[in-house]
Amino acid sequence: MFKKYPTIRSRIGRLVTPGSLSERAVSIASIVLICGICWLDSKTHSDIRLRILYMFPLAMLALHVRRGRTCFLGFALVASCEATSLVSTHLPFATRFIETLVAITGFLLVVVLARAVRDNYLNLRLRSTTLEVSWLSLKWRSGVLR
Repeated sequence: MFKKYPTIRSRIGRLVTPGSLSERAVSIASIVLICGICWLDSKTHSDIRLRILYMFPLAMLALHVRRGRTCFLGFALVASCEATSLVSTHLPFATRFIETLVAITGFLLVVVLARAVRDNYLNLRLRSTTLEVSWLSLKWRSGVLR
């Protein structure tokens, strides 16, 4: 009778569930977003920092991409964009160095935490299906399910 439309909650659920999106699509979208944020960051005034926006494509890469090499490529691209953006500012060298170090540490933290969440989620999902099959086979052998 009523057509069921996907809710915002279900769409966000797909975004944050490891393995629910295509690795290739996430990789391409993340690289494009990182390059777009880098371009925007270069066009804005040096007082406006868009550093926090890099976290979203990095987290998506770390959650959905199986290969660590691709995550590292995204991390390296973000780090180089951030370093390029800070080099073009008129801040003293020590301030630029510390800002770059803090930003890269934050990006690394996002990648490590998202990878840990991915690994734990996939491990739990594997265990839950394995335990369920084991439980059913034990019930079947004991005669409860016959």
